Amino acid sequence: HVRIFCRVAWFDGEHDGVSKGDPKLPESFLKSCEIAQKAGATINVTFWYGPWTQPEAQMKRAAELINEWITKRNLTAIKYVTIQNEVNDEERMPPEKYTLLYRTFDAELKRLGARDKIKIVSGDLVSNHQEVWFAHIGKTIGDISDGYSIHAYWDYWDTEKPLVRLNGPRAIVDALPKD
Repeated sequence: HVRIFCRVAWFDGEHDGVSKGDPKLPESFLKSCEIAQKAGATINVTFWYGPWTQPEAQMKRAAELINEWITKRNLTAIKYVTIQNEVNDEERMPPEKYTLLYRTFDAELKRLGARDKIKIVSGDLVSNHQEVWFAHIGKTIGDISDGYSIHAYWDYWDTEKPLVRLNGPRAIVDALPKD
């Protein structure tokens, strides 16, 4: 299983601070997906970060891209999508915008007839404010989320840290209402 970061802007010729205008970046991303598929991996495409200045238009475009990559480029190893990296780090995004991104993406995948091909993974949380974010995700997009993700970093000399980082989020999710 691999996670490959992507920006919608790369596929529309828009300049961003990551690609520095390199026109080869979209093809490089797709080649990375092809290599992962050839190796037998499943792929999580992470629509990295905004700025999400037009959340609805950007998520409609993201859904179109996913559908195109699966149907026209035969990148069937793309099984998962996450939107926004480390959303709860330094409170980068208002929760309402996060909800809008996911709801729009889900609706557009359904409109395109591609929702059954993709699992939506929400969260991608670092340890900051996890209780608040898991509760928000559960309440606002839990019905469309096929899974949650966290980042669990630790130092090899701190043998307790992995247990705390993995058991903490598990307890938070287990305490959420079943619905």
